[in-house]
Amino acid sequence: MYMTQRDRDTERQRHRETETQRHRDTETQRDRDTERQRHRETETQRDRDTETETQRQRHRDTETQRDRHRDTETETQRQRHRETETERDRERKRQRQRETETERERDRMRDSYKRQEMRSVWSMKSAAVLGGL
Repeated sequence: MYMTQRDRDTERQRHRETETQRHRDTETQRDRDTERQRHRETETQRDRDTETETQRQRHRDTETQRDRHRDTETETQRQRHRETETERDRERKRQRQRETETERERDRMRDSYKRQEMRSVWSMKSAAVLGGL
C-alpha cells in the first residue's frame, strides 16, 4: 500500500500524539510515585514523631513516679524522724523524772539521817545533863 503525504502526516501526527501521551503517562506515573514516596516519608516521620513523643511521655511519667516515690519516701523518713524524736523526748523526760525522784529520795534520806543524828545528839546531851545532875 502506497501512503500519500497526507497519510504520512497523519501517521506522524498520531505517532507524536502517542509519544506525547506516553510521555505524559510517564510523567504522571513519576508524579504519582514521587507523591507516594513523599506520603511514605511523611507517614514514617509521623510514626517517628509519635514514637518519640510516646517515649518522652513515658520518660516524664517515669520521672513523675520517681518524684512521687521520692516525696513519699522523704515524707515517710520525716515522719519516722519525728516519731523517733518524740520517743527520745519522752525517754529524756522519763530519765529526768527518774533523776528528780532519785534526788528527792536522796534528800529525804539525808534529812532523815540528819534528824536521826540530831536525835542522837539531843539524846546524849539529855543523858549527860540528866546524868550530871
